[in-house]
Amino acid sequence: MPWRRELARRAIRDLDGLPDRDRVAVEAAIGRLVADPSAVDLVKLGGSRNEWRMRVGNWRVFVELDNAAGQIRVLRVRRRTSTTY
Repeated sequence: MPWRRELARRAIRDLDGLPDRDRVAVEAAIGRLVADPSAVDLVKLGGSRNEWRMRVGNWRVFVELDNAAGQIRVLRVRRRTSTTY
């Protein structure tokens, strides 16, 4: 069963600022994540209960998983070299 996807306002702004080629790759990865979370390389963030990140080329996509509701909330899309979340 596919999960529901929700984009945080900040994630929408992050995606809008990406170069076209990178945005297409990130959106495709988010689509794969929504279809099957086990199909992508998710890494749990330390110090949080349900926040994860996945790497897409030079970008990191930060997500929050809600297993009970079957919802994935995309929080941010940041360049891998960025030190802030």
